[in-house]
Amino acid sequence: MRICLALLLLGWFPAAALAQHQDLNAFVRSIEIGINAGDGDAIDSQMLLDTLLNRSLRSMRPKNSEERITLNSMRNGMRSKFRLGGEIAGALQGQLPWNGAYYPIRTYETGGVPHAVFGLFSVEGGINYHDFELVRLPEGYRILDCYVYATGELMSETLRGVLQQIAPAGMSSIDDPDKGAALNIAQMRSLTQAGDYEGALARFDALPPDWKRNKAIRILAMKSAIELSDTLYLRHMQEYEQMFPGDPSLPLIQIDQFLYMEQYAQVNASIDTLDARLGGDPALDMMRGFISIIEGDRERSYGYFRRLQQVRPDFLPVYPMLLNQCELDLDVQTAVSLLTQLNQRPDMGRDALEDLMASFPVLAETPEYEAWYQKAR
Repeated sequence: MRICLALLLLGWFPAAALAQHQDLNAFVRSIEIGINAGDGDAIDSQMLLDTLLNRSLRSMRPKNSEERITLNSMRNGMRSKFRLGGEIAGALQGQLPWNGAYYPIRTYETGGVPHAVFGLFSVEGGINYHDFELVRLPEGYRILDCYVYATGELMSETLRGVLQQIAPAGMSSIDDPDKGAALNIAQMRSLTQAGDYEGALARFDALPPDWKRNKAIRILAMKSAIELSDTLYLRHMQEYEQMFPGDPSLPLIQIDQFLYMEQYAQVNASIDTLDARLGGDPALDMMRGFISIIEGDRERSYGYFRRLQQVRPDFLPVYPMLLNQCELDLDVQTAVSLLTQLNQRPDMGRDALEDLMASFPVLAETPEYEAWYQKAR
């Protein structure tokens, strides 16, 4: 026992386990760097797309050569269009580095399967999370699937829903009476996008009971319900929570909806719940800080932003919030300290810092900032 304890205290790991840990960290880091640089292939080139499509197509039952040709056509179409990494990188493209970030939260293993969880933060688009299911191959780690918090389902399940809607009758497990359910789901999406929320919920009510237990469909129904009444929305939310207790997507949904309803105590409670289920995400202090600003508590918001910067100094979107506080307080010393940290980053160009300081003219005109600027690289 004492030998084992001593080895743990010394940080000893078996060589194979240590190498595997290092490989996973390198894989995660490559995704972070690539996506933030606008390279969607950092994810897309690592996905085992055929495995993902096999999961999505497993309910398809082609009965003849014509249906097999159709199935192959559907597969090829999905293969050519699927660009998860491209979509994520695209969401950050065109934004200054201060307005968005894609960042790792943690890695873990369940049932022998490694996972990596990433957060997507955007000033314009809010927050989302991706839990990647991984496999370790001789050539390195690859992505099998991805649980998307905003949709409440695996990417393979989302693709399956799309494929089931376009599959010929008889090929899919949802043909005959259930084919009508798939059509109603498609109509729900169209009606929601068109703003016909009553029509979307009418389609939801017409779905078979089994389909009403689909998380993505429930989320779609909640988006319509909140537009009609708080009472209706809360009923749908309670039903969702009862059907999927402890589901990781629930607090993320609640943050958005409670914010819309201006129920800030519930927003903060949902942020805390999400934080706990993620195993800790310091970047959620951005949300806490925003809520504090809305509530008029500037000092508390600054505390959240400062805590985030100390824990995650690489999280760039927090710096404008801190510099804004410095400008309000005319705290040039802290501002120069923050700028010095940014200037030490190898990926931080002078132009980016100048663009940042253009938003803070009071600080930019001080002698202290001018002296720092002349010394900066």
